[in-house]
Amino acid sequence: MAVTLNRETDGGLSLGRIGALLGILAGGGLGSLRMLLDDSPEAFGLGNVAFLLTFVLPFVLAYGALRLDRSMMRAAIWFGSGALAIAGSVIAFSGVSLVLLIPGGLLIAAALAALRTADTSPEWPVVLIPI
Repeated sequence: MAVTLNRETDGGLSLGRIGALLGILAGGGLGSLRMLLDDSPEAFGLGNVAFLLTFVLPFVLAYGALRLDRSMMRAAIWFGSGALAIAGSVIAFSGVSLVLLIPGGLLIAAALAALRTADTSPEWPVVLIPI
């Protein structure tokens, strides 16, 4: 049985899922790469673990937002996580963190799609929280 995706009733769920999973992979890859390339005896020290968590946890939160039943709350979380991912993508001068631009853009697109669903009108100011 083929399942079709209705973009109007999806509310950004597919974009949010793809963006969050890509972000978890990209953030985990960046954090793991930093740990593997560290020559010091403290390769798994507090600084490297904090670096890994900084890049992964916003996407874990965005993935957890898929379970929320209110599209406005999902939009707020996805917008905040996407903005944080885009800000984090320019943190490394070498350009290696630019891989976070794609998942961040997908999460912002998912937030915009979630804002167009029917249950968003009464609580629109909550989207201003991530800003």
